[in-house]
Amino acid sequence: MNDDDWARILMMPYLLSLDLSGTTITSITSQRFSCDNFGFLHSVKLPETITEIGYRAFYNSYIEDLIIPTSIKTIGDDAFYNTRITEAMLPNDMTSVGSAVFENCYFLTKANFPASLTTMPSRLFHHCERLTDLTIHDGLKVLNLWAMRYVPYSHQLPSSVTTINEAATADNPALTEIIIPENCTYMGLAAFQGCSNVKYVELPVGYYDCSGGRNLFNFWSLETLVIKSPTMLTGSQISSIVPSGRRSSITLKVPDYLVNTYKQDSYWYEYGKIEGFSTADIKDWYINQPLTLGADARIAGLPNIHMERSGSIKISGDAPMTIDDLWTCKDWNAGEGWNTMLLSTCDNISINGKFTHRVYTPSKRWVFICLPFDTKVGDITSESSFAIRYYDGANRAENGSGGNWKNYSKDDIIPAGTGFILQTSKECSTWFTAQDNTSKQYVFQNKEFVKALEANASENNANKGWNLVGNPWLSYYNIHKVNFTAPITCWNISKSTYTAYSIIDDDYAILPGEAFFVQCPDEINSISFPIDGRQLTSVIESQNGARPFGELQASSRKLIDIELTDGEMADKTRFVLNPQAKIDYETTCDASKFFSMDNSVPQIYTIQNGVQMAINERPAGDGIVKLGMTIPADGTYTIQSVRNDLTNAVLVDLQNGTETNLSTDSYTFSAKGGTNDSRFELRLSGSSSTTGISDTTRLLNDEAIRNSNIYNLNGQRISAPQKGIYVVNGKKVINK
Repeated sequence: MNDDDWARILMMPYLLSLDLSGTTITSITSQRFSCDNFGFLHSVKLPETITEIGYRAFYNSYIEDLIIPTSIKTIGDDAFYNTRITEAMLPNDMTSVGSAVFENCYFLTKANFPASLTTMPSRLFHHCERLTDLTIHDGLKVLNLWAMRYVPYSHQLPSSVTTINEAATADNPALTEIIIPENCTYMGLAAFQGCSNVKYVELPVGYYDCSGGRNLFNFWSLETLVIKSPTMLTGSQISSIVPSGRRSSITLKVPDYLVNTYKQDSYWYEYGKIEGFSTADIKDWYINQPLTLGADARIAGLPNIHMERSGSIKISGDAPMTIDDLWTCKDWNAGEGWNTMLLSTCDNISINGKFTHRVYTPSKRWVFICLPFDTKVGDITSESSFAIRYYDGANRAENGSGGNWKNYSKDDIIPAGTGFILQTSKECSTWFTAQDNTSKQYVFQNKEFVKALEANASENNANKGWNLVGNPWLSYYNIHKVNFTAPITCWNISKSTYTAYSIIDDDYAILPGEAFFVQCPDEINSISFPIDGRQLTSVIESQNGARPFGELQASSRKLIDIELTDGEMADKTRFVLNPQAKIDYETTCDASKFFSMDNSVPQIYTIQNGVQMAINERPAGDGIVKLGMTIPADGTYTIQSVRNDLTNAVLVDLQNGTETNLSTDSYTFSAKGGTNDSRFELRLSGSSSTTGISDTTRLLNDEAIRNSNIYNLNGQRISAPQKGIYVVNGKKVINK
């Protein structure tokens, strides 16, 4: 066949049949045999060389006698729309089928949907009202909009189906019962609406939310509704599952431990009868929202429990329960994101099989992780290449703050409660598996978790005793409940900076599985997490707990948090005024500064005896607190107080003499990129309201002045001042 041959055929508008079986053509081009070209064509024989049938190739034609060759690989949209074909046996190895290919084919009685395809396109068999012999293979996952609407398909959908979109199987008169596949987690608007003869519906374990399913069933014929979800079925469209006038005649069957939960619900109590069924035969449970198992309520048998999204389980009472395999997850790509959580006050819960924890991470960004079990590095699997590291506190004690991240080897075991960092080469999932030892049971134990700390002695207090530990529970943990008094330092992934928290000053819920830094104080050898600190939300439920360590129980403690921001990214430092603290670095209350791994984030810190600090607790001393900062790029920045107990905290810009009371105002300035440890200082009292030298001039031959600390305008301490301008006790003075 060549162009001339096709031109001659197109000159035959009254053609009734065409035999192309002896040709070697490979495609039927778009609209080739549509009704616009052939108004009377009834029969076409295609060769086995055909691999493609194009868009609207037979659209709206009278074709009725056609066998689709086994060589076909692709069929375009609307190819056989509104034709009279009676059979459509699509080959099982096809690569694509367009939408509405057989829509309105009222005479179609037999068809095969390719086993190679996982999605049935929109309107593929819409209005094929005589299609009683349709083969759908296991492997199909998605039915799109109106894919089988009005098709009298009498079989249940394959177990592989996960998604049934809007009205995909609606208006089917052949169905008397509907058993939704166990893998199906989404049913869209009116998915089964109009199936007027259905008397029995069974919803799978994984279907827990019907927010997208308005008029999902709406059956007046329904007699029994079985809901297998381990949590009560909810969703914005819950009331449209069944017509309100029909609910009192329906028997509702739910897991036996949820019967009272359903009976007490304002919607479900309308159903005529609510019965429980034993869950012993259900092997796989999918927990996607909160589940509470109180007193004797337990999942029967030996179930596998898959926890996803925001699923949580809270267990109380003494009744035992054994789980086979357990899967939990955490999405670190979304800040707090999805946290699957477990909180048990029952000592009779155990894991018989594997315990696997999945973390979902952003691309090429470090996340700080702590696991509730021991895991072997060589057993970690990921969808991408990854790096995993630990913090070498002993090396820091000896050599200082640089170069302390070390790579794990594949044979290393990471103990429960130990912090580490992970980075993946792309946004993906990584799986951690518990060692088959006692640590596998920690997550359900109802007793305090204790983590030993390394002292890591050092001549420099700011470098000694650093440990990377973490929240050992798969729940939020109230920082006030930690048996520890020194600050903790967390990596804030959403803000790309470290934040130091004081256990006595800050309301913070440690994220499930979040790792953080602590510095081991003298005479302390562990950090522990009592069970009463566990909670299922990030809202601090109790502020009772830790108190200042030792002598640092000063009622006069006052603090100020100072933030540096470029308008988008921000960092903060804290100064605490405490008359009973020491001027030197104390591990019980001070926190050394950890600098962001993101060079685009501005950093701010106080400086005390050469140490850059995130939390600086000390007496007033000379009333001056040095501020340092790292500026990522030339630009405009703002310093402001975001928390302040001090009535008079004055920020001084030594570069131009500007003073700003941070109790009432913020300060915006221009700066060049780089580190500047001498431009700013915080004065705690006695600041002048003016900045001219003439208003604050004093002579350095005054004995009281000579005995004070003297600084030049760059913030450097001077022992023997020459002639010029200096800063003494927060005042500018002239030495003549």
